[in-house]
Amino acid sequence: MKWNASFRRLLVISVFSWLLVSWWHRSCVRPDRPEVVAVYVETYSPVARELYNLTGVPPAIPLAVGGLESGWGRSELAKQGHNHFGIKARGRQARYCLETTEYFRGKKHRVRDCFRAYPHPEESYLDFAKFLMSQPRYDGLFRIPPDNLEGWANGLQEYGYATDPHYARKLMRVIRRYKLDRL
Repeated sequence: MKWNASFRRLLVISVFSWLLVSWWHRSCVRPDRPEVVAVYVETYSPVARELYNLTGVPPAIPLAVGGLESGWGRSELAKQGHNHFGIKARGRQARYCLETTEYFRGKKHRVRDCFRAYPHPEESYLDFAKFLMSQPRYDGLFRIPPDNLEGWANGLQEYGYATDPHYARKLMRVIRRYKLDRL
């Protein structure tokens, strides 16, 4: 009889411990992400980490920008032009043209524009970092510590990366929701 009560107590403690560890693992180590986001992050986080080593752009930033701009790799531009960042084509650059949303004076407008096209999506990641590093208007980003992701998100908006007036807030929502800051 006494062994039976001890066994039950041990079983309850074991089940409770397992539930606690499972919850911790899911919320801290392996965050809940929709399948499309999880696949995207798994696919491109090694590229984002390598970019950080080469350029100093924090990994969460290209993942959040790329995910947001490309609909986690599902947009027409991402599928056809392998462009995950919405960087516009200029001059003789390879391009993919389509209708897109731009904001003028805080209002949404549909416009037709041409974007850079790449043979592989990883090249769009590299070009994103090169683009930021080559444009003097983004110099201020590289003075922001890499662990200050909110500063980076606000800087991208302030320096004109996107026309959406809520861009920084959207980036931070994605970074927090999918725990991109833990990569």
